[in-house]
Parts: sequence; C-alpha cells; structure tokens
Amino acid sequence: MRLLVLVVIYRRHCSASETLRSLAACREALENSLVVVWDNSPEPALEEERKWLQCSFPKVVYLHDGANPGLASVYNRIIHRYLKPETPDPFDYMLLLDHDSQVERIFFAELERANNQHPGIPLFLPQVIAKGKIVSPSNLYGCKGFRWKTHRSGLIRARHHNAMNSGMVISVTYLREEFPGYDERLRFYGTDSFFMREYGRRNCHFVVLDCVVEHDLSFFAKETVEIKLWRHRESIAALCILNEGRGVQTWLTHAYCGVCNVRQAIRYRDLRFLA
Repeated sequence: MRLLVLVVIYRRHCSASETLRSLAACREALENSLVVVWDNSPEPALEEERKWLQCSFPKVVYLHDGANPGLASVYNRIIHRYLKPETPDPFDYMLLLDHDSQVERIFFAELERANNQHPGIPLFLPQVIAKGKIVSPSNLYGCKGFRWKTHRSGLIRARHHNAMNSGMVISVTYLREEFPGYDERLRFYGTDSFFMREYGRRNCHFVVLDCVVEHDLSFFAKETVEIKLWRHRESIAALCILNEGRGVQTWLTHAYCGVCNVRQAIRYRDLRFLA
C-alpha cells in the first residue's frame, strides 16, 4: 500500500517524537510511502534533526510553519498539496498521526490484511489505548462520547461512532471525491469528530484493525490549570461549532457545555471555567 503518512509535531524534536521513533522502527513497511512531518513549533528543526529524518525513512519531507496553524488548516493544505488528482505516483491512503503515538509493525501488516478483506471500505481505524483505556473508536450519542469497554475489530457501523485523528487511515479516493474538506474554524479540537460526522453521512461502515496504537492523551497529563483551562475552552468552542444550526441538538449541546463548565470549575476550584 502506498501511504501518505502525516505526522504533526509541536515543540518536540523529531528524534524525540514517540510517533517518529516508532515509525522509524517500521522502515521496511514504508518503502512505498512518503512520511510528511509538519512542524508547528516556533522555530524550525535543527539540521541534525532533519538529517535524522532523512536517515530514518525511505522518503520523508519536513515542513515548518511557526504560525502554528490549526489542524484543520494543516490537513486541508496537505490534502491539496499531495492528493490532487493530477499528482504523479498517487497514494492509496492517508495516515494521520500525532507526535506521541506508538505504532508497531503489526499495524501495517493488519492494515494490508484488512484492506484485502474489505477493499471497498474508505476508513480503517486502530484501537487507540491511553493509560490502559480504549479511547478510540468510541460510541457517540448526541454530543456525548462513551468509551468502549472491550476490544472489537472488523466491520463497524459508522453511525453513532467517533474516533481520534491519530491512527486514521483514509482512502485517497474518498478524500478527493467525497470529503468536503475540514472546517478551518476547528483549530486544535473537533477535527476528528468533524471527519467522522461527514464520513458517516456518505458511508455505512468503517473497519477497526485488530491491533493497538498506544497514545499519550493530554486529558490524562499533569498540566497547569492555565493549560487545562485553554484545552477546556478550545474543546467547548469546537463542540459548539460541530453542533451549530441543528435545532434541539444545538440547545442540548449548549446545556451540556454549561454542565461541563460547572464541573471543571468545581474540579479545579477556578471560576474562569465558567466563562
């Protein structure tokens, strides 16, 4: 399979990224693929870091934008740049990854197997684990997500399901011919939910791979209250964008967000969460 592998990093050396290090250990599985490293850090990578990339992957491109554009903008720009119909030597799928995921060799073997078994399915998802919990895919009802308690794999109905960006393998044909592009108002959160919503409107199923990707989810990280507040506000804003103009669903979303604000204000003893 010819993959366009997009890894987005921020304030992290390439050689220190768990994702890039684990991909480098799978070098032989990427012989026909291109790894694109998009760096949103204020300063570009040092020369030795770029040399490490060149030595670690058969084909790699490093791109830097110190303006730190949102994920939706990054994804749209990469799709436009590399997946246009006239692009020579086209790719089959696009693989999205954050900087802090652990991708094992079995991921690529399982992807090949699942693609052969379900050749008409445009979306393949690994089971993403963070701190021992299944965080993707998940069930989604309204604006509320529910984690899976047990492992599942194979063909899954797209309706009422959500998934994280990291580990998504998306058909280039779908991205070119059906996907409308990401809503660029979604900067740091909500791009995955937006994609899954749009995907579910046109497709009945996706495939869950029989493998696991370990992920360092920021929800579980020890951070300052200021960072937690920033994350909370970004996620609330994304949730409102995703559910705008949907009648009762919009009203329920705002009510749900109000409850979340109160809960976080109590948890961190900080009234700023109510604003």
